[in-house]
Amino acid sequence: MLKVSKVRDAIQAKKGLIEMQTQNSQESFSKHLQYCEKLSDWEINKFNDFVLRAQAEKSFIGALATNDLKDSGLVSKFNLQFKDPQEIAEWKSQVLENRIISAVDGSQIDPDKNLNLFFGAIQISHFINYHNAQQPPDKDLDFDIILPSGQQDEDEFELRQKIAFERTAKEITTLIKVIDRIGKLPTSKRPLAFFDGSLTLSFVKQEKLRQEYDRLIHQLIEKSRLNKVIVIGFIDTSLAFNLTASLKTVFGNLDNNNSKISDASLLSHFLTDWGSRSAYFEYCHGAKTQTDSINKLGFCYLKTSSKAKKPARLEIPYWVYEEGLLNEVIDIVLAECLVGNGYPYSLEVADSIAVIQMSEREYFYGILEKELNHSFLTSSKQSSKNLRRRSSIKLS
Repeated sequence: MLKVSKVRDAIQAKKGLIEMQTQNSQESFSKHLQYCEKLSDWEINKFNDFVLRAQAEKSFIGALATNDLKDSGLVSKFNLQFKDPQEIAEWKSQVLENRIISAVDGSQIDPDKNLNLFFGAIQISHFINYHNAQQPPDKDLDFDIILPSGQQDEDEFELRQKIAFERTAKEITTLIKVIDRIGKLPTSKRPLAFFDGSLTLSFVKQEKLRQEYDRLIHQLIEKSRLNKVIVIGFIDTSLAFNLTASLKTVFGNLDNNNSKISDASLLSHFLTDWGSRSAYFEYCHGAKTQTDSINKLGFCYLKTSSKAKKPARLEIPYWVYEEGLLNEVIDIVLAECLVGNGYPYSLEVADSIAVIQMSEREYFYGILEKELNHSFLTSSKQSSKNLRRRSSIKLS
């Protein structure tokens, strides 16, 4: 519990530093806003030349402007007005009826310190909604045990990294199979597949893992293009800095106080109305750009809920933008989010299928002990706890 007097003392002791930091952040945010408002006035090639020259000197993850900024401006508002809930329902039906929407998600079980074992597990779900009364949704699960690599010096942190990698890799390969499958089905509307998270995977630092992630993502985008199935990386709470990094490069003098401002925080000032989106930007990493349109990625931000403080980030392959499908994508995502109360319904269902509750993890260890006829428990206390927990679990 918090002791109020101690909290107040700590705040007073560093009040000056906190106020200074807050003031610096506000000043930096105001500068970002000013330059963001000027973006539409820039020539696209001139802006991008600035970014690419800066990246040639020092690699960073940024954003390149596209003609969407010139054609639609920084913000595009949703152009329909609904009079009542009935009109909303009719619009959702018009967008989603007979359209195949799929989603993939996953969860994992990491090594348990209380057990005398050194491995984990992953569970991957897929959900396909045909939005057709004659064809019920399709959903299924895959479960796999992840063992250590066999290296003698491998520690728990490295094993956890491996489990996280295997989970993401399995999510991508599952989505590739789903895209192959739904891309062959007869349909009058273009299918769409959701990936829960970022397609850029810029958080991966290890070069070997990074190369493998890139290979899988490129394969996903290529399958998406060849099968004419739109794929979207949906990030509900994004901390990406692509646009702000490019603004800092082009205009300079924006982060003198090292204040970090995410794209979502900045664009939330402009995307105030439900359904409004930002311009589409091309993802840019390092001095080299991706010249093959199959492997290009871009992103925009979308206000998916009137209650959300920040917009969601949509990572969309460049081929989708090139084929003029961006507005169709936005309509599909908004319709899905109306069904899912601000979050895509298909991803919501995929998550509910894939999630492994804490109690179910205990049950997993119980099944493991029974199947292997071996106890992994390290103490009587832990054995008593787990026995009590497992006895109360009912699973399908």
